[in-house]
Amino acid sequence: MKSVCDLSPLTSHLSPREGYSVIELIITMAIFLLMISIGTLSLLNIKHKSSLSSAVNSFSADFKEQQIKAMAGDSEGQSTISDQGVHFESTSYTLFRSSYILNGSGNFVVNLPDQLQFTNSNTQVIFAKGSGDASGVSSIVMKDTDGSQKTITVNSYGVITGVN
Repeated sequence: MKSVCDLSPLTSHLSPREGYSVIELIITMAIFLLMISIGTLSLLNIKHKSSLSSAVNSFSADFKEQQIKAMAGDSEGQSTISDQGVHFESTSYTLFRSSYILNGSGNFVVNLPDQLQFTNSNTQVIFAKGSGDASGVSSIVMKDTDGSQKTITVNSYGVITGVN
């Protein structure tokens, strides 16, 4: 009976396999590239959502500040107390006093980041002096170029009641 050691001359002419085949390398690289592309897409999606949320938070703060100015009677250095408001363009919004005048000296224009825009442009919300009650649009929609959007709902008292 032959032992395993006796079979060595039969296998000695076969060299041990060294390295990887081209097919194995291509499959490994394809899997690696697929993982990188999925990760990149996920990070870009997170960036867009973060940018949209940040812009909505900043806008909400400016919106509330305009209402507080109207309620507190902030005259902004003028002799009379006036209404305060927010005017919407597609890629910016303008904080104004009294009534909106294009390029008015008291206007403060806030530009949205490049990929964001308002869908309800050329509209405005005006806060009544003293009470802060709002007149104008009841919802403001901010949209991202990737299709995601946030709708800011405002009640008649000028309070933001929801962001969806």
